Amino acid sequence: MPPSLAAIDLYPVDLPAKIDAITPWIQSDLNIGVYKAGFAPSQEVYDRNVIPVFGALNKLENIIAQNGGPFVLGPTMTELDVRLYATLIRFDTVYVQHFKCNLGTIRHDYPVLNNWLKGVYWDVEAARASTNFKHIKENVRVALDGYCRRKLMIRSTRRVTMISIPRQSLQWGLSLM
Repeated sequence: MPPSLAAIDLYPVDLPAKIDAITPWIQSDLNIGVYKAGFAPSQEVYDRNVIPVFGALNKLENIIAQNGGPFVLGPTMTELDVRLYATLIRFDTVYVQHFKCNLGTIRHDYPVLNNWLKGVYWDVEAARASTNFKHIKENVRVALDGYCRRKLMIRSTRRVTMISIPRQSLQWGLSLM
């Protein structure tokens, strides 16, 4: 019988220092980074913002390889895995194509991350149950149109942050479609 949701601890007592060291740059360089690049108001801003996305992917590739998987920090699933899954499951389909974060793909250029992603999808029931590939592929326009409210809500396990997206960024981002 699978454990109840109340029994899952994504911030285990032996890993907070490691989680807290990685969380800020995953959040800023990858989770939000794809949006900073994708909605950049100019080529100069895009160039400045796309590099950290791939820097974060490179770091994660090494961290997972060093820790031996199957999760980011080794044998224990943490909030880092949840945070990473939400971005990587959409990366090749959405962020590479529509946000032009196309200096590489997870499938072809990051073998450790690709195996991590497949492992989480197939081995974590909640990941598989909450992933709708049809929605990811077909509803990108709906999701992008949702940003027309000029606010993007970034959800973290500890807080909710609202950031404004300049109107010109929205127009540029939507014209990518």
